[in-house]
Amino acid sequence: MKKFILLVLILIFYNSCYGQWVQQAVGWENEMVATNDIKPIDQNHLWAFANKLGNSNTFFQYQRTFARSSDGGNSWDIAEVNAPDSCYREFVLVLNFDTTWIQFTDVNNNFDRPLFKTINGGLTWQQQYPPWNSDSTQSIKFIHFFDNLHGIAMGIQATNISPPQNVFMFYQTYDCGNTWTQVPASNIPITPIFEYLDAYSQFDSCIWITTSEGRILKSQDYGMHWNLYTTPFSFTGNFIPIFKSTSHGILYNGFGNIIYSTSNGGLNWNSFIPTGPIHSHIFHLPGDGTIYLSISSTGCSYSNDECHTWTDFPELVGKITSSVAFCNKYTGWVGSNTFLPNPSTNGLFKFTGALEIPSENKENIDAKIIPNPSSGYVKLSLTNPKNIKLKLHIINSLGQIVFSDQFYHDNAQSEKDYNLSFLNPGIYNVVISSDEVRIRKSLVIL
Repeated sequence: MKKFILLVLILIFYNSCYGQWVQQAVGWENEMVATNDIKPIDQNHLWAFANKLGNSNTFFQYQRTFARSSDGGNSWDIAEVNAPDSCYREFVLVLNFDTTWIQFTDVNNNFDRPLFKTINGGLTWQQQYPPWNSDSTQSIKFIHFFDNLHGIAMGIQATNISPPQNVFMFYQTYDCGNTWTQVPASNIPITPIFEYLDAYSQFDSCIWITTSEGRILKSQDYGMHWNLYTTPFSFTGNFIPIFKSTSHGILYNGFGNIIYSTSNGGLNWNSFIPTGPIHSHIFHLPGDGTIYLSISSTGCSYSNDECHTWTDFPELVGKITSSVAFCNKYTGWVGSNTFLPNPSTNGLFKFTGALEIPSENKENIDAKIIPNPSSGYVKLSLTNPKNIKLKLHIINSLGQIVFSDQFYHDNAQSEKDYNLSFLNPGIYNVVISSDEVRIRKSLVIL
């Protein structure tokens, strides 16, 4: 009886929240270490990288350091890349839990940019020698992979023209980086000014790259052919493209109160003024059309209406957040700074719950789970006059999807029986969804 009452009380509290943030730690040993790059593969497997602030004695050590977790961030293995001591990390590309690329730059020679790759989860790292590393006029800014084999390297090449001028430059690989082929110059727009690449966004076969002159390079065929477009940002400065489909995206420069949106792939842009606490860096939640997150040195906020309205996560107000990454709407992490007296026990936050739009029920579906609480055998009862295809996800308190199903609701009333006796006792979110429906119920397993 006490167990039942306790679970019901927890259930009432749980339903009043969207979820919660719990403090985790990678295990960085020093204070003022920012977990500034989090790369989740799924809800259990992720990489993390750090940056040491303030003290230059350990700055380069953390530039070579990485961490991996296979249990959702509860424990970590920390190691170093065998890069030169004078190198800082320029970019990281995590392909999967085994394969990762890191490009460094030598502080003593900016033309020396060693590229390292691991295929065994960081046990060993091999220096790569792509063709651009043998040409001091070529500089790669990013590498992106569309799948396990097909990738593209994006950068610039300096010319001897006076005044100084850069040429956009791209390489493609079809064998996971073992060989690279340069994209023909005839496929790339010529820029008459000194211009470099800032940031990029990718969806399906499309890539958008912002430049230092307020323009966008776009390819619709995995980087083989490119076009150059203007944007509302006519000045030099960083601005980030964030595309959630081949047609819909936004531009944001991290300050001011204006966001630009496009519905035709970046050909035209319209401005709007967001409300609420929007921070300096915006990220789109993977796999969801409307949810975005923003971070800064003062906290983390979210929007569930495509960046128009923003709300702070109360637990993170006043926290220095340096990175954010979600693998789905149920599981995500925010990197923060370590602090005394025990820096190895803090510096990371994990989200558990359901970060999603409140339940929508445009099809007027009545959903019941019987019995609830249950020992594991439940009946899902649905009432609706229309035929509709539905998805069912059951999520535990750690944000992990522990059961999924798809089915057609094809009459006025239907029932589905489930044996969930394999689940551990606890409280679970049950999410029923389609294009027009999103219903969230809670289930207690005794």
